[in-house]
Amino acid sequence: VRSAGRWVLHAGDAYFHHAELEVEPRCPPALSAFQRLVVMDDDQRLENQARLRALVANHSAEVTVHSAHCP
Repeated sequence: VRSAGRWVLHAGDAYFHHAELEVEPRCPPALSAFQRLVVMDDDQRLENQARLRALVANHSAEVTVHSAHCP
């Protein structure tokens, strides 16, 4: 969605904790274990997070990324 001159991307279930999109990603251990437990393809989940992380790192002035799980 384009809003106020920026893009807003709703990433759905791609990540559960905002720190997963930082340069050095981290996630609370219990939440990380839950994600691994419920995921269909963990390699794909991690690849998607890496792509989102790169988007934020390279275009943070143009786009804001939100997930369904982290305010």
